[in-house]
Amino acid sequence: MKVLASAIVILLPVMVSALPAANSTPTPATPQQLEGRSLFCNPWVADTLIFRMSMDNFQNARGIGIPFDCDWTSDGCSLSPDKPAGFDFTESCYRHDFAYRNTKAQNRFTGTMRKSIDVNFRKDLYNYCRQFATASGWFNSRQARCRRVADFYYVAVRRFGMLKAEGKAGGVVGGMTLSKDSVLNMELDEDIPGQQIPEVWENDDSTVNIQALAQA
Repeated sequence: MKVLASAIVILLPVMVSALPAANSTPTPATPQQLEGRSLFCNPWVADTLIFRMSMDNFQNARGIGIPFDCDWTSDGCSLSPDKPAGFDFTESCYRHDFAYRNTKAQNRFTGTMRKSIDVNFRKDLYNYCRQFATASGWFNSRQARCRRVADFYYVAVRRFGMLKAEGKAGGVVGGMTLSKDSVLNMELDEDIPGQQIPEVWENDDSTVNIQALAQA
């Protein structure tokens, strides 16, 4: 466990420092960029975990709770089954809950931030569905069905958020009733003038070899 923890401690500063400015091309972190980087759950680190880190690496960080002061709690896919039609969306729901809880704790859970988080949730679901593609890369019926279910989840998340904004928490979408403790019942923070919202990019930390770090 100590070895894996060390691996993640190394990994997170690498990914945090690799976070690009808008419209820039991701570049590898340099030792100079890593100097002075802390491993606290500040907005920069949270955004990296939410928007820039691959799902595998996010789940590794979540498994040992690093950074320790982040809120890693989750009730899974609170608005519907975690595994609809045989598709396991649990990990995507874990990251979605993480994003809501930690941006809320940082007082930047605005309507704009929530939309970006929800779009990132859909991207995570689509990435999960890619495993059902054929060898040639073309869609097959199972991948298409997975994406349709993913679209339904995204629409439901967006709709429940709008019901909350309209003061109608606990409403019903597609026959599903939201639990009162769901993150989708969170109150939005006031808009922040000039708030910087990370773009939803494809995760680019694939060059980070966790196995190699663990053996270092």
